[in-house]
Amino acid sequence: MLAGFLEVDNGRICAALQPLQSVLHVSESKHVVSTLHSSFPEFLLQSELAGSLLCDQIAHNRHLATKCFMVMKKQLRFNICNFSSSQKYDNDVQDLSRRVKSAISSELFYACRHWAEHLRLSPPCNQLMLYLSEFLRTQLLFWVEVLNLRKSVGKGSAALIKTLKWLQSNKGSPEISELHEFVRDAYIFITTFAGNPVCQSTPHLYLSVLPLIPARNRIRDNYKAQLKGAPWVKGTTLSRRSGAALVTWEASCGVTAVAYSPDSMRVAYGCRDGSICVWDTYYGTRFNGRFKGHDKLVSSLAFSPNGAHLISSSRDCTIRIWDAETGVALGSFNNDAQTVNSVAFSPEGTRIASGGDDCAVCLRDSNGGAAIAGLFQGHTSGVTSIAFSPDGTRLASGSYDCTIRVWAAVPGGTVPVNPFKGHTSGVLSIAFSPDGERIASGSLDHTVRVWSSSTGTQFASPFKGHNDSVSAVVFSSDGTRIISGSWDCTVRVWDISHAIQVAGPFIGHNQGVTSLALSPDGRSVVSGSWDGFIHFWDAHAGVSGGVEVLGHTKAVTCVKFSPDGNSLISSSADYSICIWDVNTGDIKDGPNTGHKGNVSSVAFSPDGQFFLSGSDDCTAGLWDVETGTTIRIRFIGHEAGVTSVAFSPDGTSVITGSHDNTLCIWDGHSGEMTNQLRGHPRGITSLAFSPNGRNIVSGSWDNTIRLWDVDTGATVAQTCDDHKDVITSVEFSPDGTRIASGSYDGTVQVRSASGHDPLLAKLFECYANAVVSVVFSPDSTRLVAGSRDGTIRMWDARSGILISDRFNGHTEAVNSIAFAPDGRRMVSGSSDHTIRIWEVSGDHGSQESWIMSPEGHA
Repeated sequence: MLAGFLEVDNGRICAALQPLQSVLHVSESKHVVSTLHSSFPEFLLQSELAGSLLCDQIAHNRHLATKCFMVMKKQLRFNICNFSSSQKYDNDVQDLSRRVKSAISSELFYACRHWAEHLRLSPPCNQLMLYLSEFLRTQLLFWVEVLNLRKSVGKGSAALIKTLKWLQSNKGSPEISELHEFVRDAYIFITTFAGNPVCQSTPHLYLSVLPLIPARNRIRDNYKAQLKGAPWVKGTTLSRRSGAALVTWEASCGVTAVAYSPDSMRVAYGCRDGSICVWDTYYGTRFNGRFKGHDKLVSSLAFSPNGAHLISSSRDCTIRIWDAETGVALGSFNNDAQTVNSVAFSPEGTRIASGGDDCAVCLRDSNGGAAIAGLFQGHTSGVTSIAFSPDGTRLASGSYDCTIRVWAAVPGGTVPVNPFKGHTSGVLSIAFSPDGERIASGSLDHTVRVWSSSTGTQFASPFKGHNDSVSAVVFSSDGTRIISGSWDCTVRVWDISHAIQVAGPFIGHNQGVTSLALSPDGRSVVSGSWDGFIHFWDAHAGVSGGVEVLGHTKAVTCVKFSPDGNSLISSSADYSICIWDVNTGDIKDGPNTGHKGNVSSVAFSPDGQFFLSGSDDCTAGLWDVETGTTIRIRFIGHEAGVTSVAFSPDGTSVITGSHDNTLCIWDGHSGEMTNQLRGHPRGITSLAFSPNGRNIVSGSWDNTIRLWDVDTGATVAQTCDDHKDVITSVEFSPDGTRIASGSYDGTVQVRSASGHDPLLAKLFECYANAVVSVVFSPDSTRLVAGSRDGTIRMWDARSGILISDRFNGHTEAVNSIAFAPDGRRMVSGSSDHTIRIWEVSGDHGSQESWIMSPEGHA
């Protein structure tokens, strides 16, 4: 290796080593050079002893880093072992060992493993920056290939973390900032590859992983030009990948607790069956067998500050300490027949805190388990979560009693006297910020809150977005963000200073998230779930600077296809309207923000040249599709928010419904009100024109449906007591013979639209969760409803027989659904901020075609 690394022949190396046999040993079999005694390297590295023989570590590391880059540049290449097929696992390739030994020299393997360490130990210089930049842009994939073939791909992530730290210590120029982002993207790339089964077939580094990395990843853009023969994916897959888990592990049963080791190299997780496992984060392999001792669910885990020990608590009322390397149990403490919900090591590792169903917090010595002080009492219900402050002087606890308390963890400490109050239901998780100034909390009330740790004052308003209990919260390493996990199956990232969600929801779990842990290096977040999976997420997702955020940032309230089916329009609670290209998923126009309130409803004119909008600002607007930036006509007259809008079939009239209990008909050209329809005693929720333009149907908060004559403004017919709750949506069938309605009572009802029956008797009803939206297919044969639970169902519109309930994807209420004019696709808009387009096949099955994410990418 030395000969190849230094580019000299073996004879010269042997000649140089010959005079040093008194201090160096050369193995005859393996030709490995080693020192005979540790005093020799100590002598070379100490200037007062070595004199002229002094080894300048900084200079030599810089030289070795340079040599590593030069060797890799010379020897790395595409498909280095000349695989002829990608259809085999590496282990099934004939004579793989011979190929690897022949193609990957010892000096190349050394360079691939150690360049980052030599770089880390070198001072900054332009030459090394240039070498690093060239390596990343031309040899990165070939480097990963070599590491994978030599079963060392896990070292790649560690190498890039060292590189990130080296660059962070040399910040300054824009070039370094760009290089830093490139290395960050490379870290995401290799972590994704190394942690998934695809790494068992090296060719799929190029064929599967590279084409599927997110569009914003610099590795994709850089190597797309170089690997012109590789397949490249675009569309919905990439938008999903940008928020997808980097790595996924599967446990034997539900995961109830996760913890990172201090060096970020291991993750421990506990399960509902009482078992504990420790895995290597870089290789995705388990260190030892399961740690067995608990006979009930593991409620909490924590590594000691030095990483040597692991502590666990359980519903079996015990706390156990383990050797984190071997899994040997070192001791256990009982908690007097009370479940222990949370444990934590103090920052210096000498103390252990625990909290449980006995409503108290206990502080123990970590060596023998003896209580250091009396129980900290004050909570009136079980303690769910505890956390030490970074300096170890304070201890915080969260409880089912809806409060947070801060205790003095050392004698004489000063802490707030009163509990922190604000949550309306039990507190499930708490965490200190890195500077100790703030405490984050997650609760059964679905919110995340941030508090001053010294006063208990809340920062900003509660962070709202989860639609179920917030089970876990952690601060980012810089303290600017909070990451939360919830029983709604999602992970979200929040910006503290602006009190807004900046990334997520990260979707991957199909049952509740039980636990989160941030890696000490700040690069990734691990989540455990009741579904039995552990996901690793990019902790920096959503915070890369300078990227314009497009699309909707709040609930999507309404979606409609254009008459030609090539565009769709959407409105949102963020006050905006967007027009999208259906085929590419790109935003064609918007977000347009001409309203001063939630935009509740939108509609295209029959000729597709205009669109209509209704808003909580009490107005409706007419917009030109081509320009789209300003409202041409504003319809003013309602005394409360406009909830629904529609064009007449000939496009000459506009109708609006409002919370002021009225419907207004307007001239579509002048904007003048031509009639006002009164009859509902409560607000209008939905309306629609009949296909012939003679009638209007409306639904209301009064639980009734009314059919109106357009010319006279009179009520032609109305329902009585069919629906038992608010009517959320009404729709005419395209053939004009039927009216469908959806309600919070969980039913979709279909009735005749003839108008001859003054009671609008229902023909049949279908059952779903609280219904928010209904729509007929263009041929009037199918009926689709979206519900508050995020589900979509399709029925036969004649018989009411369920056809499909396989439209899965939304995580919150489906507020609007629309068919494309040809009936082959549907669009849905949801409170989860997303728009989804569905391919509806001839057999009425469904497949999601693409998703418009909150970031505006398809």
